[in-house]
Amino acid sequence: MLCVPIDHGVTNANIVNLANFKALSESLVSNGATALIVHKGMVRFLPNLRQTGLIVHISVSTEKQQEVNKKVACDVLEAVQLGADAISIHVNIGNKYEQEMLVDLGFISSECQKYGMPLLVMVYIRNEENIDISTPAYTKHAIRIVTELGADIKNCF
Repeated sequence: MLCVPIDHGVTNANIVNLANFKALSESLVSNGATALIVHKGMVRFLPNLRQTGLIVHISVSTEKQQEVNKKVACDVLEAVQLGADAISIHVNIGNKYEQEMLVDLGFISSECQKYGMPLLVMVYIRNEENIDISTPAYTKHAIRIVTELGADIKNCF
């Protein structure tokens, strides 16, 4: 699977110029991407989705506020209605917002099971200052946490 996240415009608007978003996504699809990860509002700018998978990323924060505190901004039913093939959520472990994000993950996991949607969890090990605090043991624990809460696909940073 070559899954390309192009959902970082919420976090940092300088990453993908909105004027070039459609051209970028068309290029990714024509060059073999098997799935694109986008936020719900960007689905309308994607090329023909029959050529590639659609993964709707449902959690958000910006670098201008508290990037380690991700909030859910789209529910699973809305993503299904947009044509999603899977759901993606970002969870940060190791900071004071961890518990809220884990509760959200548990709820989203249940919703994904209800609709038969695979769940990709991007789990980061970060403190309040957004500093990577990962160790091999912490990474292993983070993967265990999201697996036990229902992740089908895990990506640990």
